[in-house]
Amino acid sequence: MAEARVMVPVEGEVSGGILQDAAMLMVMAMVMVGALGKCMGDDMK
Repeated sequence: MAEARVMVPVEGEVSGGILQDAAMLMVMAMVMVGALGKCMGDDMK
């Protein structure tokens, strides 16, 4: 669902779309880092 949403705001809002994409990328990056950290933490135990 998240991937489909990223592709949509290309035609409509360009200036606002860039900020939205940046925010979405930040959120995705944080989620990925969190998942990686959780996996690494589980391995350490």
